[in-house]
Formats: sequence, structure tokens, C-alpha cells
Amino acid sequence: MPDEANHTPAGTGSWLSLPPGKPFESPLGFFSLVGGGVAPESGRTGAGRETTRILVLESDEARGARLGNVLRDGGHEFVCLARDMPSAVESLHHQRCAVLLADLSGGAGCPPMDRARGVELLARVKAMDPMIEIIAMTDKQDLELALDLMRGGAFECLTMPALPWQILSCVGRALERRHKALSERAYYDLIERTVYRRTLELNTMFYELEEAYRQTLWALGSALESRDVETNAHSIRVMTYSRALAQAMGFTGNRLQDLEFGVFLHDIGKIGVPDEILHTPGKLPEEWWVKMREHPRRGRYLLAGIQFLEGSVDIVYCHHERWDGGGYPRGLRRDQIPLGARIFAVGDALDAITSDRPYRAAQTYQRARAEILTNSGTQFDPAVVAFFREFSESDWKKLRTEAEDLTYSIERRKLACLKE
Repeated sequence: MPDEANHTPAGTGSWLSLPPGKPFESPLGFFSLVGGGVAPESGRTGAGRETTRILVLESDEARGARLGNVLRDGGHEFVCLARDMPSAVESLHHQRCAVLLADLSGGAGCPPMDRARGVELLARVKAMDPMIEIIAMTDKQDLELALDLMRGGAFECLTMPALPWQILSCVGRALERRHKALSERAYYDLIERTVYRRTLELNTMFYELEEAYRQTLWALGSALESRDVETNAHSIRVMTYSRALAQAMGFTGNRLQDLEFGVFLHDIGKIGVPDEILHTPGKLPEEWWVKMREHPRRGRYLLAGIQFLEGSVDIVYCHHERWDGGGYPRGLRRDQIPLGARIFAVGDALDAITSDRPYRAAQTYQRARAEILTNSGTQFDPAVVAFFREFSESDWKKLRTEAEDLTYSIERRKLACLKE
């Protein structure tokens, strides 16, 4: 490392002194200080300037000239000058810089920048461009200011008088760190854009796959409805009521979707029940009733092994269990019954009571509500009924309309496919 004698002519006592006999040159118009603003750069344009441009904040024109020659001789082509803090901030508003070299010391009749204004400058510059590297030059005795600036994010603080090689070395390190930071940011930006694009692609694929699942379910539901006219749109209404209850109880994501699928397909096992049993009005003979009670097991068998319906099988299998253990096919009691099936029981009863059946006309919502509340703790889980209690008649009407709209949409889609 060269010593001070190799850089500062003996007896001059000044900083940034030029080598003997070397005149000051400024081919870039570097120090055309019209109005204290920023001098124009050379005709070369491009992104390279932003990554190498150095802004010098120097209130003394002669000192700035000497500093400019040092930077130019050190190979730094794009350099501009600001005479005060407002000019520096204004310059950065118009063009980005890689390094701000700020002389905050006194000397040559120029007052040093006080600590508060120095820290304010650093904060304002960093707020405008967090990637800019700031090198501050302070008096030797102003150690507290240097510490404040370093704590505030300055790259380095040089004490005056600084030698040319010290400044060039510091600027070189600052540019190297900025280049590394920009490269890392570009790399992570590329990763972020790639992840975002792939996420969009995956979301599209997921939506299409989920839509295919739903279309399959609608087809299964249609197969059931074609055999049991009494259940026309029943599954969609029960699904809508049960989903609202489940959401009120905190179901989200896959858990909610499993419930929707299970509720919609709860009677899928009736596909295996003979027509004479399905179409017989009124009470069934005991031997037929035994066969009818097998439909939960048949439904479980039909759905077993279908991966996207794995979380729905328990609802299909247990949808006729009762809280008091009087249900079928296994006579489960209380918490032995899957929660989804307990929610279904309330939604199913609500639809059964408020819908027309061959043996009676539809009842009012208030009648259905009273019956469900009465059977809390026997047929229904009291915890589910407690959430149902919060639903008003207007809520029910809104949900029923939603279910009817969905039913109409599915039917319209079927008819459109038949016309093709």
C-alpha cells in the first residue's frame, strides 16, 4: 500500500492535491456548475450509467474539482456534482446514482454540516434509493457524526484529509457491493417472476382439475336423480345449507370441500336400490326397509378408492347416524359420528321439512327450526344446533335461492351439451 508521501506533495498541506505539473482537466463538463446544478454527462447513454454514476456532494468548488480529477483518473467516467443537500436530493430525483460521496467536514472556509443534517441527508437518500452506497467524509474530531452515519446505513466514513488512493479504494468497494446487491436482487426478482408465473399455471391447472371433479359429481348426482325424482335438487340444497353451517363452525379449504362433496353425494348408494323400493310412496315393508338401509354402505363402496373423494366417504357412510345412537348403519353415538355427518343431519332435516314430499306439503322455516331445536340432543348434535340457531329465515331464503340458481345452472349446462 503506498504511503502518504507518495500521494501528497510535501509541504502542500492540502488534500487531494494533483501530481506536480498535471493540470486540472474536465472533458466531461463535470464541473460546469450552472446554478449549482448537475453537469451534463457524455453522449453515451444506457443502463451502465446508473450502476457506475457517482454523485459528489461538495460545497467548495475547488475541492470538488480536485476530487473530480481523482475519480476521473481512477477510471470513474460518470460523475456529477451537487453544491448542497437540496441540490443532491434534486439530482437523485432526476437520475439514479450508484454512490454518493458526501463531504460533511469543514475546511477552506466552508462550515461543516451539523450532525442532524448529515443524518437527515443519509435518511432521505436511502429512502429514495435503498441500493445507493453512501460514503461520508468527516473531520477527525467529529467521531460521533461518523458513528451516527454508520449506524444509519452509510457504507463507510473517511476522515479528512483523505488521500486519493483511500477514496478510490473506498469507492471501488462501494461499487462492488452495490453491483453484488443488484445482481442478487435481479436473481431474486427472476425467481419471484418465475414462481409467480408457475403459480398462475398451477392455479389454472388446479381450477381446471377441480372443475372436472365438480362436473363428475354433477354427473353422479344426475344419475341418482334420474332414478329418484323425490331427491331432485335435494342434494344441492342440503349441500348449500350444510356448507353455510360448516363455514360458521370454522371449516375452510379442503375440509370444507370434502364436506361439500360428501353432502352432495350422500345418497349415491341409492343407485343400487331397486326402483320398486325407491318409487314406493309411504312406509316401506320391513324387508324393503332393510334393503334401503344398506344404501350408506353401498355409497361408501362406490366412492372407496377415489382419491379426491377420500375425505367425503365418512359423510356418505354415516349420514343416517343419530346423536343418541338410534341411527344406522352402525348405531354410532355422539362424537363417534364424524362432524361432517352431524352437520349434514341438520341441513338434511331443514331441507326435508321445507320441501314438498309425496306424503305432505312443504312446511315453513319456523316449523323446521322448531323441530330441529326440539330434537337437539337426541337426533342432532347440540353444538351444531347452537350454530344453526343463529341462522334467520332471511338467511335460509338466501341460501335456498343460491341452491336453486346452482341447480338451474347445472341443468342449463346439460341441455347445452345435448344440443351440440
